[in-house]
Amino acid sequence: MQRKVILKKKSRPDPGQGLPETSVLVATCAGGMEQLLVREVESLGFSGRVQGAGAVEIGGSLGDAHLLCRSLRTASRLLVPLESFQVGSYDDLYRRMRSVPWERVLPPSATFAITASTRSEVLGDHRYLAMRLKDAILDRQREVFQGTRSSVDRKNPDVPVVIFVDSRGHGAVSLDAAGSPLHERGYRREAGEAPLRETVAAAMLLEAGDPAVVIDPFCGSGTIAIEAALLSAELPPQGPSRSFAMERWPGVVPPAPSLRSSAVVGPPRIFAADLDDSLVETARRNARRAGMEPRISFSSGDVRQTLPEMISRARDVLRGLPRERSRQEAEIAVVTNPPYGERLNPADLALLYSDMGKLLRQHLQGCSVWILCSEPKLIRRTGLNILGRTPLYNGGIACELYRFRIRPGEGRPGKHSRGRPPRS
Repeated sequence: MQRKVILKKKSRPDPGQGLPETSVLVATCAGGMEQLLVREVESLGFSGRVQGAGAVEIGGSLGDAHLLCRSLRTASRLLVPLESFQVGSYDDLYRRMRSVPWERVLPPSATFAITASTRSEVLGDHRYLAMRLKDAILDRQREVFQGTRSSVDRKNPDVPVVIFVDSRGHGAVSLDAAGSPLHERGYRREAGEAPLRETVAAAMLLEAGDPAVVIDPFCGSGTIAIEAALLSAELPPQGPSRSFAMERWPGVVPPAPSLRSSAVVGPPRIFAADLDDSLVETARRNARRAGMEPRISFSSGDVRQTLPEMISRARDVLRGLPRERSRQEAEIAVVTNPPYGERLNPADLALLYSDMGKLLRQHLQGCSVWILCSEPKLIRRTGLNILGRTPLYNGGIACELYRFRIRPGEGRPGKHSRGRPPRS
């Protein structure tokens, strides 16, 4: 019996299908943090690999995105890939993007915005790139939804769309699961000049390991101290009040909010100080908003007085800790981002770094020091022996995180480290 072949008219896409399944997510980060981010991803039970500069591929589904947004300390964004493609012109891009089933992602009632970046010479105008993608999305919506379309909301879109085209014309379109950047934790509503980004502070602390006590003698608005407190409390960087864009996506059910505990056992193990009294008060208020104020001891004054005082108090804390802790867990770490040219003239800066090195050699023997700086000449003024350095970008400024360990008798006054320091 001959089988009858029935040709069906191609149906319109079903707007209620929800987001397509994915087994890969992509976390972005500042340059130099890729391996740290991979370690973070793996500590949460996921697989991770460096995809390229500033990007880590994560083995995870859309259902994992909320946990990752809440928990990753060094990630800038978490992207849900939609489409990858090879394009040679803006019209080619439009045709490819018009064929994407945007109705599964973006109902007309939802708002969207597009962030575009490109390294392509052919598609080198990121604004026109975003415009052609917007045209494709809206034309697709008009076709599927009988003329209705979404509105653009650049400040707080329901569906943030990200497009990137590399130098070879390979492009990728993704959704930003968080919406606003993940370094915006919510606690730092006040800051001084050129504040340290929260993700960079977290990277510095993760490099330092898990010391029992953290000291920041140049605390500014308190970012390092607050990130250290969150780490010591084993709390995620994003508080329970932080919402993410993905919670407004079709078919996504956000998990129940979790309670954030700030219970403290014993005296504070994080010490922070700054010369500027008003900045210290700003840092205190930021710590209060994060629920971390009881975990941090703030003080104000010149580093030549505050640093020895904080080290003395830190040693008192160490004496009260259980003796079975490991060496790293039973030590003090200075983790700091001193000024390097913004507010002081070169002569004052050179003297500041020289005096800081003398203080550390005198008072912090047997402990570690981590200094973020963009000026190698200033680091050499400390007279400390450099054990390693890690490139990190802080808001577009190329810096390095220098690692030291103060050994008994190290660095007699006037003796500076020589030679090329190793990279870590």
